[in-house]
Amino acid sequence: MGSELRDKIVGTVGLGGIARELCRLLASFRVKQILAYDPLIPPDQARAAGAELCSLECLFQSSDFVSINCPLNATTRNLIKRRELNLMKPTAFLINTARGAIVNEQDLYQALSEKRIRGAGIDVFSQEPLPAGSPLLTLDSVIVTPHALAWTDELFRDLGTMACQGMLKLSRGEVPDHVVNKQVLQKRSFQKKLDLVQRVRVRPASVTLILNLHPSSAESAGWLVVAAISA
Repeated sequence: MGSELRDKIVGTVGLGGIARELCRLLASFRVKQILAYDPLIPPDQARAAGAELCSLECLFQSSDFVSINCPLNATTRNLIKRRELNLMKPTAFLINTARGAIVNEQDLYQALSEKRIRGAGIDVFSQEPLPAGSPLLTLDSVIVTPHALAWTDELFRDLGTMACQGMLKLSRGEVPDHVVNKQVLQKRSFQKKLDLVQRVRVRPASVTLILNLHPSSAESAGWLVVAAISA
């Protein structure tokens, strides 16, 4: 028998843009509760996303589905290991679509092979592509996918569009969308670069023409930005 999301507790490790989109999508499945662990997110932002902040230990103890949605860095490397996996319910599932090295794969294999957790969905691995001899591939309780959801015509079209729109905003002295480290905007070195871009002045008509070229790869998206600056 399968297990629905309905009436279940879903935990997300990380509550950035991807995790917040996950929270939005989960609303349609009538989950019981969404828990989140993210030391960088204040409680009001978590509530706005539909999640309740808690400790990492509480999240692993309480969740029926644990979804990894944090970046890989020095703090999160090997964050999920034997200790965290041992906290999970025997009926719980682990889902990793973030970065492979966040989860200790050997510890995950042990937890699955000993049936200490029910299953795992793994989209990312410490070594990619996953070696054919990986013990994870021998388990019936594991679903593996190739981390390739974003390979669509529409996505690469939008990458080029967003890059050029960001340059247009900069040329008008505006802050581009999705800036993570906003403190850099006040630095003198950045202000000098911004002043240079504004003096070059990207011509909107030229960028509109470029955007209609419909880029088909990340490389072409980068070239569109160069072309826009030079226009």
